[in-house]
Amino acid sequence: VIDYTLTNATPLCVGGEQKQQSGQPTLVQWAKDPQGNPVIPGSSLKGMIRNVLEIASFGKFSGIDNNHFSYRDVSSKSHYLTNVIQKKQVTPAWLKFNTQNQNWELTTCQFAKVKHSKIKECLGKTIKNDDSAVNKYKTLPLVKTVNITTYIKEGKQGKVTWVDNIGDAGETANLIFCNNRIKGLGQSKPDDYEFSYCFYGNEQAVSVASEEINDKANKMFISHGEEQIQHLINNQSDKGIPVFALFEKGQSKLHSLGLAKMPRVLYNYSAQDLADIHQTQARTSEHYFDMSELMLGTLRESGFSLKSRVGFSDGTLIKGQGIKVSNAVTLNGAKATFRGAYLEQPNKSDYTDYDNKNAKLAGWKRYVTQSQFSENKTTNTNNNVKSQLELLNNNSQFSGKIIFHNLKPEELGALLWCISIGDETQSKKQYHGLGHGKSLGAGAVQLQIDNLIIQSNNGDSSSENNVGNYIKQFISHMNFQHSTDDKGWSESVQLKNFLAMTNMEENKERDLSYMELGDYKQVKNDKASLPPMTDAGNAIPRSDGKIATGSLGFAKGRLAQLFTNEDADNTGVNSEKQKQIKLQQSLDFEAKKRERAVQEAKISK
Repeated sequence: VIDYTLTNATPLCVGGEQKQQSGQPTLVQWAKDPQGNPVIPGSSLKGMIRNVLEIASFGKFSGIDNNHFSYRDVSSKSHYLTNVIQKKQVTPAWLKFNTQNQNWELTTCQFAKVKHSKIKECLGKTIKNDDSAVNKYKTLPLVKTVNITTYIKEGKQGKVTWVDNIGDAGETANLIFCNNRIKGLGQSKPDDYEFSYCFYGNEQAVSVASEEINDKANKMFISHGEEQIQHLINNQSDKGIPVFALFEKGQSKLHSLGLAKMPRVLYNYSAQDLADIHQTQARTSEHYFDMSELMLGTLRESGFSLKSRVGFSDGTLIKGQGIKVSNAVTLNGAKATFRGAYLEQPNKSDYTDYDNKNAKLAGWKRYVTQSQFSENKTTNTNNNVKSQLELLNNNSQFSGKIIFHNLKPEELGALLWCISIGDETQSKKQYHGLGHGKSLGAGAVQLQIDNLIIQSNNGDSSSENNVGNYIKQFISHMNFQHSTDDKGWSESVQLKNFLAMTNMEENKERDLSYMELGDYKQVKNDKASLPPMTDAGNAIPRSDGKIATGSLGFAKGRLAQLFTNEDADNTGVNSEKQKQIKLQQSLDFEAKKRERAVQEAKISK
């Protein structure tokens, strides 16, 4: 058993119920015990420690949503404008599902722009530019056809076809609506940007394989708003769903499908895809476990789930300094679509994005430790995006217990290291992040280990309980596993960046306030990435160039019985064991090579 005391250095809010008030910011209330006293749930503490353990033990990325992001970046010289729009031919088309062949089919047509003022003049219907596409279709359904006459006007984009009249004569057409159109440069009059489209003319089937059309259609459904997609599927015309198809210029190769002339385009890879590529079978195979999974448990299929060997009691308030309610604040979080933060950016002249198979996730999502809580001010009057926090004042204290069972000395050392964040020298400077408002500086806490009680499995109750010795065993284990050079784990880039993020003193002078919208746009235009963390004022690099070599612990120890009777053809166990043999041979070869170099150096002297 480990007895600990938790003290907050900045205001703390471990949220329980969130009170919704009509027209008012959401009030995030403290989690409380049956007597109404603030309490820190054990699950919150376990999640906090698990995150530290994953980073410190070089574990796998966990908890990544399989969101497949799309993009439409019209900022200056963006990849979207230069490589997607300018290099593609945009063609209007109908997308229809063939129930007999069970495939989507694509047929191209013609289109003309139609001003909203023209729709009002001819049909007596008001189409508001700011309305969503769904609301526009509710005013004039897709199934309703109209007759149009057109004219061609020379403009900056070349010859553009416009609707001249909507009446009894001309081509049969369908009105096609997109979401609100943003006013562009030089568009001073509403008619310059308040327009929609008409699809008309003979359809021509495209010569693209069914599998390719199916793939692009599914990606379009993912990358666009669910409400808009569902409305079009449920209310399509007899020709199908109206889309804009992007073809490679001068080719029949289909690049993507969208619901606007400049559509949202799906990236080739999701964050989960990149994590799988980067960490390979550590993430994709059910046969690999990292230290946090072995110690704190994991859910798996086929009997591979593991029970946690560490349990956390709720933290009980023993010293309260009073609770205050913050003013209304906006709790923004890091967004995975912001490539400058989520992906490593080795080239300053261009952004690496989710289209790049070699792109690497920048790391675990954490907030830099701040020395005080700062309420951000905003001109946004929408209280639905704001919150008020019940904050426990500084220097309040909680006590609790962490109960462990069957931990190896190195594992107990890892747990103790993660609780205090480092050894005795380091831990005084380091702070965990807990609860709500961490982006504004709330939730900086330290855990003090008050007592360590150990009873050996052989019944000896006088086991050594020196915290420092166990932490040293963990550090020694990690240095040995990480590298054969003199630096090892303790000087690794990953660990140094983590310790810099959790060091309050190191970050006192950093500007950690939210960016203004204009600043955010400038960052994107400049293709900037996050500034480096610092150690004693010196920038810490993002990569040390070390390549992961795998683990020799595959199918060993107490988990070995899960593999011994498995069919190798189904599980890949045999193949993994062969890899372990080759890895051991490689390590032995390198060790002998170093020994020979040492001997030769002695002889030369």
